[in-house]
Amino acid sequence: MAALLMFFVLWRLNQAGRIKIGKKLLGFMAITGSAFFGVLYELEEYLEDVFTGGNRLGSGVDTANDMMWNTIGALIVVLIAVKILRSRHSEEPAQEIRG
Repeated sequence: MAALLMFFVLWRLNQAGRIKIGKKLLGFMAITGSAFFGVLYELEEYLEDVFTGGNRLGSGVDTANDMMWNTIGALIVVLIAVKILRSRHSEEPAQEIRG
């Protein structure tokens, strides 16, 4: 979800001319931003276990798996978003250039 939100916000800012970034950088920023939020969530899980004595964290493998699947999910979301934007762009009628 974070990747979709990051991608959409960055894409809209780029379309509005508020920022100037290429499509590849936009996708990369959405994926890394999503990974960053995943890391923050894993830190929250760890700190919750430390301070409450709980066992939400599970094993160390759980954290690595969570981060891996978060990144894979972000990549898939960005690829789908790019495909949707490309299909919408190709469906728009060509505008005539008048002199």
